[in-house]
Amino acid sequence: MTLRSRLFIIISLIVLIVLGSSLFLIARGRKAAAPTSEIPGAPVSGEEGKAVPGATANNQIPATAAPAPTPAPAITAEQAEQNGVRLLAKVFIERFQSYSTDADFQNVKEIETMVTPVLWKRLASKITASPSSGPFVGVITEVIVSSLKDWSPPSAIVNVKTRTATEKNNIITRTYPEYTVTFVKTEKDWLVDSFVKQ
Repeated sequence: MTLRSRLFIIISLIVLIVLGSSLFLIARGRKAAAPTSEIPGAPVSGEEGKAVPGATANNQIPATAAPAPTPAPAITAEQAEQNGVRLLAKVFIERFQSYSTDADFQNVKEIETMVTPVLWKRLASKITASPSSGPFVGVITEVIVSSLKDWSPPSAIVNVKTRTATEKNNIITRTYPEYTVTFVKTEKDWLVDSFVKQ
């Protein structure tokens, strides 16, 4: 036999031994697993000779299924509407207060359908035909939390806390402004009637 064939046989035998012992250990481990959980040191019987409910003679307690989670309570139509108004305030502030000098007032144009005609007239008057000629300025606004301050349909007031990152001249500054957003309900929609930075 050549050296090459002897090496091949020896390596094959080693691989077969390792594979066989691995399969043996896996099979033995599966047999050892049982559907009970042992609690070390747990008494088999309770005080005064009373048996612990569910315990066996070797301190094993049968495994039981986890209790079913309790379902969340259903929200009312009014709660759903309040959550919707809070979400509208979040979307409005994030869109309107996030802008860049390269976007040609896109942030104002995006909110036209979210505001009353009176507020839109006031905001649209700030849109200029000529693009900004100064250095680049970019602002990203994220709402941290929004809370309902007043709920008296057909009006609502939402307080909004934000985190704003402003980039100007390659310097980023962070601020945490707060806003109060006032809504009015039209025939079918809630619209932003006014907003104030605090």
